[in-house]
Amino acid sequence: MSLKKYNEVLQTALIEAGFENQTEFQKIFISKLKEGKDFIGIGPNGAGKSTAIASGVLQRLDKQSKDDAPRAIVILTDKVKTLEMEAVFSRLGRHMDLITEIIHDKGHKVQQRNALYTGADIVIGTAKRLYEMYIYNGLNLAKVKMIIIDDAEAILKAGLQTEILRLTESINKCQYIMINDKYSDRMKNASELFMTFPSFFEVEEKLEEEIKSDEEE
Repeated sequence: MSLKKYNEVLQTALIEAGFENQTEFQKIFISKLKEGKDFIGIGPNGAGKSTAIASGVLQRLDKQSKDDAPRAIVILTDKVKTLEMEAVFSRLGRHMDLITEIIHDKGHKVQQRNALYTGADIVIGTAKRLYEMYIYNGLNLAKVKMIIIDDAEAILKAGLQTEILRLTESINKCQYIMINDKYSDRMKNASELFMTFPSFFEVEEKLEEEIKSDEEE
C-alpha cells in the first residue's frame, strides 16, 4: 500500500525514514483516526503500530497551535517506551513545527511541569506521571482532541486504570484509542468506562521491513 493517505510533508519524512508503503494496520488506523470516533486497534509486533500512532497524530494536528495546551496525548507503559515513541515522532515530524514533550516516572517533576508550561502540541508520557502533572496543574487538558493508549493491556494490568479514568473525567470531548497486540477482558471492561461505542479492528499482517524499521525507531 502506498503512502498516498499522508500529506506531502509526512510522505517525505516517511520516505526518508525508509518507508515506502503502509501496513494494513497503518491504513486502518489512519482512516479510523480521521473519523474522530473512539476505536480499539489490535496488531502483532511488526505491524507498524508505533509508526501508525506517530504519523496519524502528526497528520491530524498538522500545524502548531497558538494555544499552549496539548491537543494529543500518547500514554505508554514506562520511560523506555516513552523515549522510543518520542524518537518516532521526532523522526517523522522533522519537517513540521509541532512541539512534542515527554514526561515519565523517572523524570524530575518540576522540570517536566516547567516544560509543559512552555506549551506543547503533543505530550507523550506514562499514565502515573500524566495524572500527577494534571493534579499539580501542570497538564492542561482543555484542548485535547485525542488520547492514545499504547500497550493498553500492560498499562491496565499495572493498575493504572484509575489514573486514566481521572484524566478522562476532566475532558469534555475527545477521541479515545486503545492499541495492543491482543484483545483482553481488561481492555473490554476499561473501554466501557470511558469510550463511546468504540469500533474494533484487528490485523494479522507482520512484515519483515516493518519489524526492522520499528527496531530502528
